[in-house]
Amino acid sequence: MLKKIVIGLDGATFDLLNPWIEDGELPNIKKLIAGGTSAVMVSCLPPVTCPNWKCYSTGKGPGKLGIFWWEKVDVNNRTIESVRYADHVKSKEIWDLMNNRGYRTAVINMPTTYPPKEIEGCMIAGGPDCPNKNFTYPEELEGELKDKFGYKIRPKGIAKLRSKNTRAVSEVLQQIQRLFAVTRYLMGQNSYNFIHLTIFCISVVQHFLWDDEIVKEIWSSIDREIGNLLLEVPEGCGVIIMSDHGMREVSKEFYINKWLEEKGYLVLKEGTDRLLSKRTSYKKGLVLVEVLKKIRLKDIFKKILPFKRYLLSPNVFVGGIREEKARRIDWDKSRVIASGQGPLYLIGSKDGSDYEDLRNEVIASLRELKDPETEKPVVEKIYRQEEVYPLVLTDNAPDKVLESENSYTINGELGDTPVF
Repeated sequence: MLKKIVIGLDGATFDLLNPWIEDGELPNIKKLIAGGTSAVMVSCLPPVTCPNWKCYSTGKGPGKLGIFWWEKVDVNNRTIESVRYADHVKSKEIWDLMNNRGYRTAVINMPTTYPPKEIEGCMIAGGPDCPNKNFTYPEELEGELKDKFGYKIRPKGIAKLRSKNTRAVSEVLQQIQRLFAVTRYLMGQNSYNFIHLTIFCISVVQHFLWDDEIVKEIWSSIDREIGNLLLEVPEGCGVIIMSDHGMREVSKEFYINKWLEEKGYLVLKEGTDRLLSKRTSYKKGLVLVEVLKKIRLKDIFKKILPFKRYLLSPNVFVGGIREEKARRIDWDKSRVIASGQGPLYLIGSKDGSDYEDLRNEVIASLRELKDPETEKPVVEKIYRQEEVYPLVLTDNAPDKVLESENSYTINGELGDTPVF
């Protein structure tokens, strides 16, 4: 018998939802709040999809998990790589513990679940780093989902939402309907005791359009689908709606590694081309791959062109850029490197007064930092490692974690970009 359904809404925030709830735009979410309990919860830092979904599923903070963002920075071995969850996370997750008690579980579209692992039930992997194949356990479920629902990992052309492309909006709405349809389908099999569903695409939509009418339209669609699902929830089954982190409107990016470079804390190797930003790389790679598809050369592209060009394809650009990021750094001369959205890593020995002196120096500089255009502070809070991660089970934890002021986001890319 189904006992619990968790609906994860990536990036959901009451800042957006409350006005729409009060206006009657989201009646089913309003009904759940009225009949239960709701609260604003504090996210783990940094407040990002990775690691926060894994924090939820394991009950452990980033310090115990050893994951602090989408990339793993190892200053001792001088490497930066994409997080491989199967390799980096050995902790048991909530579905593992339920399986040990004899309960069957279904996990649908939760980021940080690729590659899907064997559980007593089924797992449909999800997230921005999940490919559109080999994403289910058991393996045969993938074909069933594609045949019955036209299942895909992410909406096609979602990046076009920036320009409010109507086809992209339609793709997002279809994806939401598809995910809830799959959830109802699994509910109808009466073989699961716990089901977790994540709607990840709403986070991407909010990143692009924040409180636009299109965002409200998509939230209305989610609310309708929640209502349809509630009609099929068996009596006695609890329903939980949750998020991994909140969100706010952003008007400016703070390129922290450029700032570190200008301050002399970060040194890039001379005699090499500057690394393109991820956004530029992705845009160029996307166009390039589409052209290659049309002339039927995509499959042989990586065989005949140099490695650096192949890095620009959307399938590999994220991992490639992180490896390139490590190669561009002069580790002998650098003292600090940053990931996106908050983590900072000090390079060198952590013993003695030099380490603490450098940490205090960087903290003081960041507290003094102001946007030259507005003269307003950029960084709201700076935490030392021991303040935000009281228990650390890895040598690769950040030495500091930042929280930016409202309207700013911290970008950890390298490249020829201004600080703001």
